[in-house]
Amino acid sequence: MKVYIAAFNGEGGQGGVERVVAQQKNMLTNLGFEVILIDRNYFLLTRKIKSRKASLFLYPLIVSIFFNFKRIIRNKFLTISHGYSCPFYKNDLLIAHGNMKCYFETINQTEIKNFSGSGITAFYEKCSGRLSKKNMGCIKKSNAGMGRFVLS
Repeated sequence: MKVYIAAFNGEGGQGGVERVVAQQKNMLTNLGFEVILIDRNYFLLTRKIKSRKASLFLYPLIVSIFFNFKRIIRNKFLTISHGYSCPFYKNDLLIAHGNMKCYFETINQTEIKNFSGSGITAFYEKCSGRLSKKNMGCIKKSNAGMGRFVLS
């Protein structure tokens, strides 16, 4: 069975999300699944966009359209989405590595603007959480240096 993993930065070694994606991909491959990584380089359109803000805005929309189209043509597959990567599709599993709305308001001590980069990302995260079949949250504690996983 095919498993699609949607994550904006893919599986590079830049940070925690990318390491989680790489570990997931390796584990699922070892279990015999065909794993396809849907990152910002997967689609020609998102590869051509030079503006990071524009790609953050368009990537989740393109991924959602891609998965909905795949589902319409009756393909059998599972989806794992990381954060805001696929807000308008009913993912099988959503892994939230934090919350842009809370992060922005904690750092800036102000209400988030709806049409800012953080506001759009927060909106995508909200839609992803509502539509996913299963949610897994990873709350990172900077003081303790450890993460806590919550299933809902």
